[in-house]
Amino acid sequence: MTVSVSNIGLQLTYNQPWVYDYQIPPQLGDKYPTMLNVITGVQHSHDSNVELIHSSVQQTVFIVFAKSPSFNQDLYSAMVAPSLQCNLLTETWQNGPKSGNLPSACNQTYKVETVLSIANKQLNISYSNHVDHSKLAVCSDSGYICVGDINRQSHQLVRGGGTVCFFDLGVQKQYMSLIQSIDTCKQYKSNE
Repeated sequence: MTVSVSNIGLQLTYNQPWVYDYQIPPQLGDKYPTMLNVITGVQHSHDSNVELIHSSVQQTVFIVFAKSPSFNQDLYSAMVAPSLQCNLLTETWQNGPKSGNLPSACNQTYKVETVLSIANKQLNISYSNHVDHSKLAVCSDSGYICVGDINRQSHQLVRGGGTVCFFDLGVQKQYMSLIQSIDTCKQYKSNE
């Protein structure tokens, strides 16, 4: 447990969260100094990004991707897709200035395409990425799914953040079935 808590603290020093309030007993601060660093505002100053592996009690493997503001790149196209070695479909908040939304990343080995809307036909509901504030990514060609805290928008390139990914073909299949429309790379072929 100590290793996982320490790794989570390390990841958060990259993300640089703004901690509003906290209460940590001194004995826990001594046991988990990286968590104490997070809540007191100590930031990781060496590298700009990190990839960590965590395992649950039931041995589910979670891959954590974290970036600091100095990374200055899109988390999904620069870190997640190359590391997982898969093409990603991302659904993140796209309600900022239109010029700030990152287009699908098509000119790289592993593409990152933007999900424009999702729908659940059984419940008769749908959401566009202008309404849904999710930060999800799913490998279209393998069983990885990721849940994070950063959008694919230009102003977030200089923001700390991350995502947690795990492999589960059942969850991946369910999420893929919700995707209604995508900003596909096919429409960019003439520009490559």
